[in-house]
Amino acid sequence: CTMATTLRHIINTTANATTGLINQPNAQQQQQLIASPADIEKQVIVDPVAFLQTLETNASQCSESLVHLIGSLRSSLHAITAMSVQHMKVYEEAVQEMTNTVNMSVSSTNQLISTCHTMSQATAQMHQLASQIRDIKRALDVMEPLVQKLCAGKLHVG
Repeated sequence: CTMATTLRHIINTTANATTGLINQPNAQQQQQLIASPADIEKQVIVDPVAFLQTLETNASQCSESLVHLIGSLRSSLHAITAMSVQHMKVYEEAVQEMTNTVNMSVSSTNQLISTCHTMSQATAQMHQLASQIRDIKRALDVMEPLVQKLCAGKLHVG
């Protein structure tokens, strides 16, 4: 009786552990899996060899299903790993492109700052030149009436 209970427990545990992971059993296999403890005990007592053969067949089917499951899992993991590698390559390329863009932006900004500094220096010289031009214009404004009077004969140099 204890051996039958142990065997039934092994069968049920194996069946429960692989539920949804192995192929669906056919009608005969289902009947064997859901046999009552009394039926299992009768089968062990009446024909222990047949019972062990059935147990071996079920164990073999579970083993095949497990091999299939592990193969499917390996394939899935391989596909997921390949996809992860592709995502990492895309991420690396995006980071590299962004780094290049930022470097070009920094370089362009430095060139702009340098150009602005040069223009500021040139503008400072232009301010000095503008001041000189204003001084010359004031001098011309003072001299123009004098020249007109000289030309008109009203002013005598002397």
